[in-house]
Amino acid sequence: KYSEAHWSAVTFGHFRVSDCGLKSAALRYNPTAVDRSFPQHFENVRWLSSAEAGARFDLNPSAGAPTNLLSNCRPGGDCDGLGALFWVDTDGSLLGTPGVSGGSVVSPAYGN
Repeated sequence: KYSEAHWSAVTFGHFRVSDCGLKSAALRYNPTAVDRSFPQHFENVRWLSSAEAGARFDLNPSAGAPTNLLSNCRPGGDCDGLGALFWVDTDGSLLGTPGVSGGSVVSPAYGN
């Protein structure tokens, strides 16, 4: 099975690092993904000033769901889906690098 998503002309706003005492993020991967994360392609992304820089992405590799049926996909586990994140910034607008195409975000510390 294969899938991918293409996001174009999306505006993100009103994300704060701490929202009512909880971490907030505009984009993160699915913490219940067991064995894959499908590529996400972004273009023409707009960030409002209300989207704090520290709340744009949550790339915590051990943020699995505590209710996941597979124990290795729970917090602190090593689940393939959590480590296979791949976002493609086709025009630099997602990462804030205008005019630079082909940038990507991959899950850091995969396998830790």
